[in-house]
Amino acid sequence: GFLKAELTSFDVRIRNLSAGGMSVRTPERLSMDSTYEIRIAGLAKEEVSLTGTVAWTSLHPYAGEDDIAYYESGLKFIDLDDAKTDTLLKFIHKLSEMNL
Repeated sequence: GFLKAELTSFDVRIRNLSAGGMSVRTPERLSMDSTYEIRIAGLAKEEVSLTGTVAWTSLHPYAGEDDIAYYESGLKFIDLDDAKTDTLLKFIHKLSEMNL
């Protein structure tokens, strides 16, 4: 399964998540260097709110589960303070324990 996140105004599927950023699968292309507010919700009602800038994006034509095209984009987290970094690392650790 995929971990989901909300990116400003639409839901995305998280492909990879680290302390520095994440890659996401989206139905629409994200514009390079655009900034998005990100809310990642965990299975136990944990939540992390971050800001990220699009570092790369690519089209994957007709390769999704439903055989429809999708975009994959990398977002670099910005404005991370120690508290947000700590929360994010704990969140990632819990996810790794659940094998997500």
